[in-house]
Amino acid sequence: MVKENIHNSLSTLTASQLAKLLVMHHGIDVFGYKYGSLRDAPNGLVTLEDLALMSGEALDKLYDESSHDDAVNEVRYSAVDAPSINSWCHYSWERNYDVDVKAFILPDGRALAFCEMSGGGRHGEPNSYPWVEEAKFIKVSDVEERVIKTYKFEEIQEAPEVSP
Repeated sequence: MVKENIHNSLSTLTASQLAKLLVMHHGIDVFGYKYGSLRDAPNGLVTLEDLALMSGEALDKLYDESSHDDAVNEVRYSAVDAPSINSWCHYSWERNYDVDVKAFILPDGRALAFCEMSGGGRHGEPNSYPWVEEAKFIKVSDVEERVIKTYKFEEIQEAPEVSP
């Protein structure tokens, strides 16, 4: 689930812009990235609050001017599976890689979907697939809640042996 207050108006962003926002938000929030492209940002650094107020065009520009190595992968791996959605990636990627559709659940009820590549053999580069640029919106059609039991364990203290 994407944070409720990640942007002032999610409905104004394209799917690609929202994917870029998620990556940059994670970069600042988790990895402490310092984005410094905005003239009006205090000390020249972009904060989470600045990201929340940016237009889609400003997000595009900031994303294109910056590096996001770890944040791109970590955000991508935090998505949920969307097995009922067919992949829309170029056929050559599906020919060489295993393709799964993943999604981020948005606060407004939509989901942001993208194709994730894996495999490809020894010389494969599944991480080079431009999932941020090819993201698209899908609809959440059903939510199934499950109860998950979590067990905790402790060592059993051995009792001293009793002599007869």
